[in-house]
Amino acid sequence: MRRNDDRFRWLGLAAAAALVLACPEIPPVPPLDMDRAQLFQFVTTGDADGSQPAGKLPEDPFYATWDVFPGPASDPNDFVNLRLGLATHGRWVTTYVNPIAFAHIEAYLKEVETVPVGDVPVVPRTDFPAGSIIVKENFGNDPRADVVAQAPRPGVLTVIYKPLQGGCQSGHEFNGSDCLGGGWLWAFYGLDNRPEGPDLRPLDGFVADNTGSFCVNCHSPAFKADYLRGLLRRARDVAFTRVPATDPGVPPPDGVGDPFCAQVELSPELPADVPLDPTGIADPAQRQRMFDCFAWRAFVALNWPAAADRGEPDAGAPFNRPQGDRVWETLTQTYEVFQPLDPDWTPGRGIWDEPRRLPPACADAERGAAVLALTSKSQSAFPDVGNETGQAFAGSFGTLTDRNGNFVHYQVLFNETEFDYFLAGGKAATRNLTPVGPADGPEASLPDGSVEVKAAWKVLCTEDTCAQRDRAQDYYSRDVRIYDAGAEGGPTCEQESVGLVGLHVAAKTFWAPQWIWATFEHQRNAPTYQPVVGGPPPPEDDYVFYDPSCPPDLTRCFKQPFLLPKEAGADPCCPNLEINRAPGIGFTGLDRPNNQLTRIDPIDGSGLNATFQGLLAAAGSPFQSYVLVNTQWPFNGRRPASAGEHAVNTRQCAGNEVAADGTCFTRVPADLRNTVIESYMTTWDNDAAGRPQQISNRSCLSCHASGTGFSYVFEDAVEQIVPLAASSGSP
Repeated sequence: MRRNDDRFRWLGLAAAAALVLACPEIPPVPPLDMDRAQLFQFVTTGDADGSQPAGKLPEDPFYATWDVFPGPASDPNDFVNLRLGLATHGRWVTTYVNPIAFAHIEAYLKEVETVPVGDVPVVPRTDFPAGSIIVKENFGNDPRADVVAQAPRPGVLTVIYKPLQGGCQSGHEFNGSDCLGGGWLWAFYGLDNRPEGPDLRPLDGFVADNTGSFCVNCHSPAFKADYLRGLLRRARDVAFTRVPATDPGVPPPDGVGDPFCAQVELSPELPADVPLDPTGIADPAQRQRMFDCFAWRAFVALNWPAAADRGEPDAGAPFNRPQGDRVWETLTQTYEVFQPLDPDWTPGRGIWDEPRRLPPACADAERGAAVLALTSKSQSAFPDVGNETGQAFAGSFGTLTDRNGNFVHYQVLFNETEFDYFLAGGKAATRNLTPVGPADGPEASLPDGSVEVKAAWKVLCTEDTCAQRDRAQDYYSRDVRIYDAGAEGGPTCEQESVGLVGLHVAAKTFWAPQWIWATFEHQRNAPTYQPVVGGPPPPEDDYVFYDPSCPPDLTRCFKQPFLLPKEAGADPCCPNLEINRAPGIGFTGLDRPNNQLTRIDPIDGSGLNATFQGLLAAAGSPFQSYVLVNTQWPFNGRRPASAGEHAVNTRQCAGNEVAADGTCFTRVPADLRNTVIESYMTTWDNDAAGRPQQISNRSCLSCHASGTGFSYVFEDAVEQIVPLAASSGSP
């Protein structure tokens, strides 16, 4: 972290008066009751009653005198790698924190050095004091090779401010002990700095009324929404140095089974872990094959026909049994365990031991019917909040539609190990619930053996009138109920035939305490194609989420801001771009409402895709149409025994490099994206020839590292609401 001026080494509001006497040139103390208009004046001029024109940025804005966090532009590791932003923030993001917030950061990191330690590093939560201000400069997509050194002026400022009286800035409060938004005021200022640029100022009011969509869904996992990119990593760096040399567990025996799927058959047995410590395998390709082997075996076991008991396979049934649930479909959905609108809710064991419970709108469905309740559209009691139960980090306006204009629907489920963990100690009780885990007790850390599954389904369109006619036999398909909480006139529960288009399988194991992340897709989802200005065109074939009759103009796409409306000349054919947004923004009302998706990270699978697809084809199963895109896993997930008796590494290696001493974990592979689950996790960069190219800029591990024990279930529980009939008490 750099310091701009020693004048700023002060410790917040309590010391403000003394500092004024000692040093009359300290920066102004922010008022604690500013509205959004005053906040813009303060961060740009230092005076809440200033006269800076709305939407204009001074040549020397006041916030530029504050500290950059986590590091300066002169440090490529801290600046470039950590500031290659999501589309939400533009290509480059620079974050400033005011002296009050910076003093708190320093005090917090010192606190991390003094907290009691156990078997793993302790990273306490924190809550910033009143008067804290964070400013994010959001730069657009600029193709110049020297964009870091000569960045254009930002097009948008995102500002979060902690007023004297905290508020529930999502606009909605649930009946637990916390609210979404962490008590911050969220502001979003469009800057009309370029003559040719759109005037985004009218959006400020819209964003202010929809902070859940634009801000809270990303920020709430970390420190009650006090999320500074890099703060959690820095805290883990500090905590790591204090790990005791104790053994937190016994590793599984080496050499069990066939680590590399040399000979495979379809089996209902779910693997508990990879058989070998990956750090003991010299060949990187063999390491990856071991995890891909785990992924395929887990895929087969979880898709085995289910027995009557939840989470159990019917081992005697043929794999292609046409009726009934698959094992993963019998796991618990979030809404069955968490009911945040019911203040007296404390779940009990009956939830797991009984068939799926249904929301009241689905009362006419048969007992235990399959219900899809989630899209990244407004399917919750907090209508502007979306999270991983929809499109990852896309907000409630980041929906995905196929070529027929139908929304993709999502669900997240977890196994009995995780279920039992939530029940123990009242972790799922509404009065103990926050987006980052239980309000009482130690920081949540899910046990080894936890499994989470995320599925994406498309509505099957098989009529001659469909823009694209689906072949139902090519999909694993179900007749389900689709629950719509936001339907006009009240919630509805309509029956639809759906086909599976994407499946995440995440498992926490001894050798992967940061979880193994396997992602599968239907092979006809999208073409493998990396958009590059001046590069070859995409292949023309029949894909579900790419229409070859709508080729994009890539010379415009890489310049297209996140919020450019259709009327301003935006191109709806641009790949991997959110177009189905909230009313009044973007491409709503298009005659052609479907998204254009491309696969940027090519399909890998270590050669096992063909092997398992062949076995599934021989079994006569539609699962032969699904491919393992890749499996992400943590190299050095546990520290070497000689250095700390297999203690868990909780920090990622800087730059994702492999540390020779095994003191941090590395993501392998570095990036991974499922086209139908993380459709919009992309940005633009330059290739070796200096041409703008679209890249995947996130992955399972890089996002979930900000979650609670690498999981977002607690955030899902708070944000996505499906009320159940007579839910109070302990079922």
